[in-house]
Amino acid sequence: VSLKEHYDRMQWAEQVVILGELAGGLAHEIKNPLAGVKATMEILSTDPTVSDENKDVLAKAAEQVKRMEALIKSFMNFARPPAPQFAVTDVHAVLDSTLALAQRHPLFGRDRAGRITLIKNYDVQLPTMIADPAQLQQVFLNLVLNAADAMPEGGTITVSTLFDPEQECITIRFRDTGKGIDENLREKIFQPFFTTKAKGTGLGLSISKRLVEQQGGDIRLEDHNGSGVSFVMTFPINARKEVPVT
Repeated sequence: VSLKEHYDRMQWAEQVVILGELAGGLAHEIKNPLAGVKATMEILSTDPTVSDENKDVLAKAAEQVKRMEALIKSFMNFARPPAPQFAVTDVHAVLDSTLALAQRHPLFGRDRAGRITLIKNYDVQLPTMIADPAQLQQVFLNLVLNAADAMPEGGTITVSTLFDPEQECITIRFRDTGKGIDENLREKIFQPFFTTKAKGTGLGLSISKRLVEQQGGDIRLEDHNGSGVSFVMTFPINARKEVPVT
């Protein structure tokens, strides 16, 4: 590891701690008042004296409350990610269940502009690894949905795995065929609250990065010169010996 890489990691860790504290505090302060607003709207929506027109307004407001609740949950996950629950994990089984779940998402629906094709390129020699399968699924789902979102006119997502017996590590790659990411944005994509989406929170990739690193792995972006990008994760197969539970 070079001096610059070491410095960048220290700077990242410091930013995560500061922003985590801010996000956690903000989420806590908003959570209780929001619960009161939600309860009030639920009571009003069942009041027979409230007109249908006003009930429609309440329903729309309730949807916005749900969005805020989801945002608060993201804040809390970022501020205090759960400690990994290590177990012997079949990565291919986790990938298969994640991809099956992803295909139920509207991004893979028939009413979108273009079809998304999923290709699996699995290493048949891949061993099991010590990891938290639930956290892996959270990361995998975020990456595959991001890839689908980057291809509004359709495209291909290729999920690959590779085992390196010399390094005793597993590499997992998600590659899309989208337009790629501007060069001046590539260094920012893992920063908390950075997003290029109109409705994004900017926390998906930063949470994913924390979960990957919490299990002893690393995640990086590879650009393919305008023909898509890859998110590449590398994990030691026995991360439990190396990862402090925080």
